[in-house]
Amino acid sequence: MNPPKNEAELRVYLRALKEFYTNLLIYAVVCFLSLLVWLSMGGGVFWSIWVLLGCGINVALQAVQLDQIPHLRHYFPFLNSSWEQEQFDKTTDSLFSGTVHSDADGMVEESLSQDLVYKKQSPKKMPSKKQAEEL
Repeated sequence: MNPPKNEAELRVYLRALKEFYTNLLIYAVVCFLSLLVWLSMGGGVFWSIWVLLGCGINVALQAVQLDQIPHLRHYFPFLNSSWEQEQFDKTTDSLFSGTVHSDADGMVEESLSQDLVYKKQSPKKMPSKKQAEEL
């Protein structure tokens, strides 16, 4: 999530953060109660794992969305909000970083450091049915 830029965005972020902490508290209570019920029924098959996983996935996704787990950005840099722009800038810099050379006659030639050269092409027009039949 991008940092809030004005008061309205800050209020929205703080409301979402409040909902996250409320859900986290509810998750802890539901997990405790499901474990208590499982233990009071004598153990057996550990069915409460589904309650723990279901609520846990929801809370984890909310935490990632609100950027409450900062270490995830270190391991998964694409979760960072500026990752896409950084990759775009890096790719365009590497593709289009040209150097200018001049030969003995003073002619200027631009060469790209990459093997790929992008050329602006005009779109090709498809022949109409009448023209295709004539061919």
